[in-house]
Amino acid sequence: MTIADDSTRQIVDALRDISRRVRRLETLEYPFTVDFGAISPPVSAFFGKIIRILHDGGGVEIYEVDRDGMLGALGSALPEDAIITPNCRLPGDYVFPDDVVVRSYGEKTIIDGSITLRPGSFAIDIEIERIVYGGQQGYLYLYDYADAYGFIGPINGVGTIQRCSVTITHTGIGHIYGAYQGNAAGRLEIFDSKILGAHIGLLGNVYGVSVANGAEAYVEETILYSAAVNPNRGYGGFVWAGDLTVEGGSSYGSTSRFGKS
Repeated sequence: MTIADDSTRQIVDALRDISRRVRRLETLEYPFTVDFGAISPPVSAFFGKIIRILHDGGGVEIYEVDRDGMLGALGSALPEDAIITPNCRLPGDYVFPDDVVVRSYGEKTIIDGSITLRPGSFAIDIEIERIVYGGQQGYLYLYDYADAYGFIGPINGVGTIQRCSVTITHTGIGHIYGAYQGNAAGRLEIFDSKILGAHIGLLGNVYGVSVANGAEAYVEETILYSAAVNPNRGYGGFVWAGDLTVEGGSSYGSTSRFGKS
């Protein structure tokens, strides 16, 4: 449903203002913080829906608060659109499109799955919360191996995470990657966030933020916490091949704060 009549013009204008402010972030030098200002009443609470702000002045699109609604909003989004999500829990994995902002309003939106960022996409005030049970039958059942990802960086360009949190618990066989950048042409940037991982299963390590294949990641004022039961290993940050820069915040790994292969 598209809303663009006079009775909703004030809300539409407020939503567009959010979109304009976020788009301007791409022109700023990091570090930066986002101040969206106050909107009363909170737009997502007013609608109780997922909202897509159309970049071309065409109003807003409204979607149901479920997996199909989220996929519909993401699938319809065009560059410079913004998607606003209410307080809810959504299952499954999602891809945030090129040059699109996705943020929750009020309490964080919880995603029970992974989020892949495309070039120029922003994730703001989003929470990933997962419990993974793969491979818990034991070493004879390694075909149940299941790695668990939180945020996955873009294939090229920059993907940005701000004021987000990741909490992943693994009880079986497989690694935890809280935030991972594995494409050399891409860069993952993380600000004011929390990335927590705990492995209590049979086999698997925990990597808070990790880079591979010559990729880059920048982390600022973020809590990295990775714990694993022996013989598994936990690292706040890990580099296979690439560059990981961490400034401020705090880092903990049950094996080491940072590791490198």
